[in-house]
Amino acid sequence: MLARPTTLDEWYKHINQVYLFKNYHRPVEAIYTHFMEIVGGLSLIASGKRKEGVTPEEYLPKAVAWWFALCGKVGVRSVEDMVWAKFPYVCPYCHEAPHNERICKQKNKDARHLDWVQLAQLGSDNSKQRPQKIGEWQLMFENIYPKTESTRTQNFSRLTEEAGELA
Repeated sequence: MLARPTTLDEWYKHINQVYLFKNYHRPVEAIYTHFMEIVGGLSLIASGKRKEGVTPEEYLPKAVAWWFALCGKVGVRSVEDMVWAKFPYVCPYCHEAPHNERICKQKNKDARHLDWVQLAQLGSDNSKQRPQKIGEWQLMFENIYPKTESTRTQNFSRLTEEAGELA
């Protein structure tokens, strides 16, 4: 009997076996395009719109699975390392947890790029807080970006921003 994956990388490897295998001969651009189509389905959650026959909540696991397939196709060894490099238990822009909107807006005006050296140092400093299991990763993001009145729209905006950076 196979053990159920518990870490983000175990999920990545497990799901990637299915998605990447079935899409092995597709070019990276085709996998990315399908990933973006799935992310588009998530926009219904952010907008509050309804579309007959479409359940937007079903799109989140699909988006994660296609993101895993895309990462596998381009040779990412560890999604945990990749996510931790950008989110070392703090917002990558204001370097705070919880995220500070005022500081982020100011930093975005002052600089267009992330300070990867400082993020690496924060990752080292916060290494004892690095999540292991999927629930711990969820908790980390809830701590960085606490729920507010506009969280749903903000989180979708962040997801699409990350997808744009990936492009």
